[in-house]
Amino acid sequence: MLKVFVDTASAKKEAQFVAQRIQSGSSTLKERGIDHCPSFFNVSLRRSGHKEALRAMKPRVLAYLWSALTASQRKVAQSLGRVPPDS
Repeated sequence: MLKVFVDTASAKKEAQFVAQRIQSGSSTLKERGIDHCPSFFNVSLRRSGHKEALRAMKPRVLAYLWSALTASQRKVAQSLGRVPPDS
């Protein structure tokens, strides 16, 4: 059972997730009919493994998460050979 308790004021400042967690959490929210936006999540790309996961991510998933990335994270994604999704 998924329990979601989010204080939107503090969650925007504190919660950071790796891209894979956002992908799996988002699909769970979608299955349960919970309205959400990927830009609500903060993505963490601190470790090299997180960057490698971003490099290996399917284009469809990356397009979904693109709005959750900061400008500097988008530059990192582009340096990894990823193409920004069409707007």
